[in-house]
Amino acid sequence: MEKLWQQSASVARTQEAKTTLCTTRLEIRINSHLIVSECVQQIQQTTIVHTLCRKCVEKEMEIATLRRTMVKMHDDEKAMKKNMNLVISRIRIVTAMIDIENRIHKEGEEKKNTIYL
Repeated sequence: MEKLWQQSASVARTQEAKTTLCTTRLEIRINSHLIVSECVQQIQQTTIVHTLCRKCVEKEMEIATLRRTMVKMHDDEKAMKKNMNLVISRIRIVTAMIDIENRIHKEGEEKKNTIYL
């Protein structure tokens, strides 16, 4: 796990930060097969955050797993309608957790760079 974390962290440092997901359109137009097809391509992209801490890397891996689940469900229409909202909700929760971690890291860096007189 440690080795995987180090690899993910080094990859993340070389790529641009992206935290937006295509979940809103999926949720709003869940019954529109065409729109879901559009979104599946975006779902397959990885979400890269700062990943300087182990927690965020683990959350990133969870989001990647959830996205793969959504792609698999896309082939089965009944499963998609039944479970898509659950997967979308979980992705939103994990993304929110990453955003919180990002804010904590940013605040920590600002405190380190602040000079108190």
